[in-house]
Amino acid sequence: MSVNVSVQIGPYIEAIGKAEVKIEKVKRICPNHPNSKVGEAKFCPTCGTLIKNKDYVETHKLSAIDVLNGETYHDELWASEGMENIIMSNETPPDDINFYVEYGNSVEITNPEDTKTKQLTWFNKAYQKEITMLKDKFGDDKIKVKWGVVAYWS
Repeated sequence: MSVNVSVQIGPYIEAIGKAEVKIEKVKRICPNHPNSKVGEAKFCPTCGTLIKNKDYVETHKLSAIDVLNGETYHDELWASEGMENIIMSNETPPDDINFYVEYGNSVEITNPEDTKTKQLTWFNKAYQKEITMLKDKFGDDKIKVKWGVVAYWS
């Protein structure tokens, strides 16, 4: 088993914190024994009382990639394990900066501002739907589209 370090230079999404998601659920309980497991029974195995449904809300805190994976964006954007709030694209941006660190490498970025502007414009347009959805779940101030260097392990 080996570990590879990789470096991406380009656009990415940074999410600050976790999104709180509430899920409505129903639990089957005996009114007299609310902590007993009743399975699929119609009556309580302890006292014979009719089993009732009880509504409750479960709250989960999800990272940005968990939120995306719960939607329909699974293959378009990704995050490295341990970096669930740094979201990168599976697609190659325009003016891609190839940088392979396994063998040592250097890369000249001749027009960094032009490259940055072009890639950010592409990223914001290509992932507008996903960015909007994340801002809705996390809040506008918690989702940032950035351009820079991301190092990750795989």
